[in-house]
Amino acid sequence: MRILVVETDHAVRDRVKVAFQQLEGCTVDTAEDSWALELAKESPYDAVVIADTLQAPGDGLQLLKDLRAGGLTGPVVLLSHPSSDAAPKDREGVNASAVLTVPPDTLDIFKAVLSVQARVSTPQYP
Repeated sequence: MRILVVETDHAVRDRVKVAFQQLEGCTVDTAEDSWALELAKESPYDAVVIADTLQAPGDGLQLLKDLRAGGLTGPVVLLSHPSSDAAPKDREGVNASAVLTVPPDTLDIFKAVLSVQARVSTPQYP
């Protein structure tokens, strides 16, 4: 399973990355910003963990919409900062498996990992 973690906060990004790396056969790439689009062009991802708001050069929800437009169909875990002004309405169409408040609790990360693993291993039908 290939996972892309997009988050500007290095500590949060690493914490989530390590949690996903605990899954056997899981490869995790990271990005801080819209560089994620370039990574996704090189190789498709099974799932994405992304902050709902990112510092310039791009908003996390728009970046996610761009990833979806580029062919991402897998599950998404949103990292939502307490100061985030991203309303639930702005998240429509994102189809998130989980929303984690930053900094995420270890148990919440574990639940998100299991949720993503279940969705990736179960065939998704349109």
